[in-house]
Amino acid sequence: MSSENASPVFKFLMKKENLPAVLEILHYGITVRKKVEADFGAVLKESFQKCQPSDLGGDLRWKEHLLQKERELDRAFAGLTEDSFFNLAACPKSLADESQGLSYLIETYHEHFGFGLCWRKEARELSALCGLASVQNLSNRLKQYKCNGLELDSEPNPTWFWWAYWEKDIYDDSPWSWFSEERDPAWFEAKAKSFWDFVGQTHMLVTAANDELKRH
Repeated sequence: MSSENASPVFKFLMKKENLPAVLEILHYGITVRKKVEADFGAVLKESFQKCQPSDLGGDLRWKEHLLQKERELDRAFAGLTEDSFFNLAACPKSLADESQGLSYLIETYHEHFGFGLCWRKEARELSALCGLASVQNLSNRLKQYKCNGLELDSEPNPTWFWWAYWEKDIYDDSPWSWFSEERDPAWFEAKAKSFWDFVGQTHMLVTAANDELKRH
């Protein structure tokens, strides 16, 4: 017998008098998980947009991704997928959807919560792309960026160009417990300020890199 089947909680839930209520609750499981994730994403997005500097207001467009399909949620809840549970991209408006380039991204994943720069498309020619003059200029600036003591992953790969961790290993079996935690508005504001500080110091270099990348 598995440890879950032997747990007092499981035995309590499986009692004949409790089972109808348990099954009714499970019926709403996907809906509840979608709402918990969407609520977290809405507060995060609002906080970041509220703190957005006015001089960057017209240069970025926001795009978010939630695991909203029932199959994705079922598989994620069962631990059968490693897909991201939430991400929020701030894409330069000058960057066409079909173009290679770099976008700012905030993401939660089972092993991290943080922000960085991601490739718009898989960087299959990573060495060639990183060798472009404007991309090297950006890389050199990022090597000097301290990011208030956050742990950094500054080695580019085909998905990420640069990454900073707010938190690591944030959830294992239950991401929705993490999403549903009560958080002070200052928690979201602190994340937004560190993100916009990064954008403010790199935005012009990212724009120059994207101009060269889309011509490559």
